[in-house]
Amino acid sequence: MNFESVSVEPEPELRPRPPGYTALVIETNCGIKTWTINGIYKDNVNYFPPGTDIHVILDYDKSYLRTDKDEYHFLLTEQDVTLQLIFDVVDNTKDAPRYLLSLHSAAHGEIVLKPDSQTLDSASVVMVKARPEIGYSFDGWLNQYGQVVSRDAAYTFRIISDTYLTARFIVQRNAVYDLIEAGIYYQNGTVYNPAGYDICLYDTSGKLIIRFKENEKQINVSKGIYLITGQKGKETIREKWSVMK
Repeated sequence: MNFESVSVEPEPELRPRPPGYTALVIETNCGIKTWTINGIYKDNVNYFPPGTDIHVILDYDKSYLRTDKDEYHFLLTEQDVTLQLIFDVVDNTKDAPRYLLSLHSAAHGEIVLKPDSQTLDSASVVMVKARPEIGYSFDGWLNQYGQVVSRDAAYTFRIISDTYLTARFIVQRNAVYDLIEAGIYYQNGTVYNPAGYDICLYDTSGKLIIRFKENEKQINVSKGIYLITGQKGKETIREKWSVMK
């Protein structure tokens, strides 16, 4: 940013210069015309008595503009002064965060669509797609905590942090037992699992509540609808489960 003293002749459309006053002119290389002079928002041409202590503070969007100085402080003399303010546009893409996308596929399927790179710019739109083997169906995308984030095989999202996704597949319905056939039931706060299935209980948001293999397991859940899954070899259970209290 440059600061120099030059002679200024007021243009006809400007308000007249009071006798004996000094002109202070502020020029910019862009459309920014917001600043305070001694605490008051002023136009680009102003007049002050010589000897006035001048304090200029620039007011602009620093997220996309940059300049050398934000403030000027000087004593005005009888010589007119021009402040030439040079702004540069900030390239925010250089400082934008990048995030890691980690994709994994469980057995009996594959991920058939994914980004070319595993490191992506923040807020990038990402699409992934999973395809099961014959005899299996896609069950959901799981995050690193085992929570289901989407049941859609073709899942589109905007990446805002490091993201871990696993595609999970299950045996198709004609190879799936139901709860009664598997001997699994719930009574008085206890889930009975006589065949030793690997049992998972999820709430309606896909959050894993409990996982166990014991033949009997006491659980404390509130009234509502849940998803219960059971896995034993190639046999899979996946049903809605109502708890009435």
